[in-house]
Order: sequence, then structure tokens, then C-alpha cells
Amino acid sequence: MRKRVAFCGMLLVASLAIAEPKPAKLIVHEWGTFTNFAGSDGVYLDYRPLIGSDLPEFIFDREKQARLDQTLRFSRMFLKVSLVTRSRMETPVTYFYTDVPMPLQVRVDFPQGLLTEFYPPVKAMGPVIGSNELKPSIGKGFLDWGPITVFPPAQLETSRRRIPAVQAGDPYAAARETDSDIVWATNVTGNYMEKFLFYRGVGNFDLPVKMQSVGKDRFQITNSGTDAIHAAFLVQVTGGKVRFARMGRIDKERTAMLPANFQSLDDLSKAMVKDLIAEGLYEKEALAMVNTWKSSWFGEEGTRLLYLLPQSFTDKELPLNIVPKPGECLRVMVGRLETLTPEMESRIAQLLGQLSAADCGEREEATRQLKWMGRFAEPALQRVSREVSNEEVRFQAETILAMLRAED
Repeated sequence: MRKRVAFCGMLLVASLAIAEPKPAKLIVHEWGTFTNFAGSDGVYLDYRPLIGSDLPEFIFDREKQARLDQTLRFSRMFLKVSLVTRSRMETPVTYFYTDVPMPLQVRVDFPQGLLTEFYPPVKAMGPVIGSNELKPSIGKGFLDWGPITVFPPAQLETSRRRIPAVQAGDPYAAARETDSDIVWATNVTGNYMEKFLFYRGVGNFDLPVKMQSVGKDRFQITNSGTDAIHAAFLVQVTGGKVRFARMGRIDKERTAMLPANFQSLDDLSKAMVKDLIAEGLYEKEALAMVNTWKSSWFGEEGTRLLYLLPQSFTDKELPLNIVPKPGECLRVMVGRLETLTPEMESRIAQLLGQLSAADCGEREEATRQLKWMGRFAEPALQRVSREVSNEEVRFQAETILAMLRAED
């Protein structure tokens, strides 16, 4: 009799195990970029973003978000281009993959930074917006999207999708070229949909990698972090042509040198995609990241190191909280370290000297070339003016700096 009872009990347990529903899948993948600027000695320099209109019009910022709350009153908001910081966090996008529609709670914190743009709009943001916000404090930033719902594309009718359009060729659109779920956020002003959560910001913190340029295409790279850098690319763009050197694992120190010959942009793109996939991104995600940043990483004049940050660093500097907890949460951030070479610093000093030339055309050409450095012109000029002893060069540097600030 006991054997029969035990056998029946085993059947009941087995049937319950079979009947128990399979847990819903939730996979989260994220990519983004941290950008810094350094002199040839490797010391990080503060700079202003100087880019405030490179995003589609539907993207939210602190002012636009504040207007959703009718209790807030302010007369003027700050301009992001006025913020001077050491780091810029550019375009992290967070993808979701589920097998059934799923409600989520999502919040990202930026303890040493300020989150300046994002989409969809959020339920709450910090630091709290001021009544006349000219320059918000940098630090204790966060975005809380509150409740959102993610839908596998096949489970949301095409007629119900309201993903905002972007112009053809807009780099923002490249981030959508994946198989990720559709994110649906709702608040008092309506419904907002996208293929991911997007956010961006600025901060004051040091990344673990430092690179010193010793001249003649040679560089000394130091990783001060506790975790290894899995891959890095030393890239130099001159006149639209590129030279690059791929490096594998960087534990502590590494010497790098640029090759003498120019190389193919396509080869560089493929190499980066391969390393991003090796880091865990899906192929379409890796392609989306490279295509989003191709014109900037591989198109902007200058010398830079692009390297894969350990996820432990990202989780510390940019905590991401998702409820329920994903079965997999992968975050692949690329560090972008723009650097001056000794040759470039000498060239800048020479151009500053030309501003005193008698020939008007020579002065105008020198001014054009100095301003051509864009958002990195200010830190470059400040670095060079500190290093030179020529008082005339210092005076001209201050004149150009004042001109750049007045134009923004």
C-alpha cells in the first residue's frame, strides 16, 4: 500500500513539473560610447560637447521633459554646449528581447554625471530641475522610465506601431536595424514607442585607460583598471584617409604604433564588428553600433584610441536597474580617447603664431584651421597655450578661445 501511495505521489510531482509554465525570456543588450580628450602627455582635458542638434527632433532633453510636468515653472534652461566636463557619454541604446509581451521597470543612474538627452520620456529624472536652470550640477543624475512594456515585433500589430520617423541617412536610424523588441512607454501626454531605450550625458570621472603620444606614430597605453581591456584600435584619420592598428588584450601596459600606409575603412569596420561580436553583441547589434558611429569614429580628423571597456566599469559608473531581473544583461561600451600628438601640438602653436602675420589671407587660413578642430579646439588651444613660453602665441590662443565661446 505504501509503495502505491509513493508511486502516486511521484506521478503527481512529475505532472506538476510538466504543467509548470516556462519562465518568460528576458535578454538585455546595451552599447554606447564614453569620449575623452587628452594632451600628448596623456592627461585628460575638460571640454564642452559643442554638439546640441545632432539628434532627431523628437528626442527629449531636461527642458522638454520638464514641460510635461505642469507644476514646474522656469524662465530659461541651460544649453548643453555650455557644460565643461571631462567625459561625454554618447548614445547608449538598450535593447530588449522577450518571447512574450512583458511589463518592466527600468532606471539608470549616473552618480558622477548628468543625463541630458533620452527617449522615450521618463517618469522621473534627477537632479531635480531648477526654476531657472542655467547650469545644472554634474552628479547624482538618473532617469527612471517607470513602467514600460516590451513587445516582440511579431506580437504587436503593424497598425499599432508608432515609432517616430527619421530622415534618410540619419545615424540614429542605424541603431534600429536589429531584431530587438519594441519598447512602449505611456504617460499623461500619450504613447511613445522605439526599438530601444536611448540616453546620453556628460560627466566628471576618469576612465581606466591613459595614452601618451611620444611622437612619430608611437604611443604608450596604460590600463589602470582591475580588469583587462579585451581589444583596442589605434586610429588616425588624415584628409579622409585612415591608418589603424588593432591590439588584443591590454592588462596593464602596451606600446602601440600606427602603420606607415593608409588602410581600408571597410577593413577597420569589419575588424571592430568582429570584436564587438566576440564581446557578446549580436551581429546586427554590432553592425548597428559601427554604422551609427562610423562617420565619427572613422571620419573625424584626428588620432584616437577606441577600446572595449570592461562591463564591471560600466556597471559601477552607470548602474542599470531592470525589474524583473533579466536572464542576461550585456553592456558593451567603447571608450573613445581623442589625443593630441606632439606633432599636432607643434602645428597648433605654429598656427597661433600665424595669427600675427601681416598677410590677411594667412591669418584667415590659420583661424580656419584652428576652428576646424570643432569641440576639441578649446582643450587643444588651452593645452598648447599652457606649454609654450611665447607670450604672443598665448595671447592669440586666448583670442581664438574667446571667439569660439562667443559663437556658441
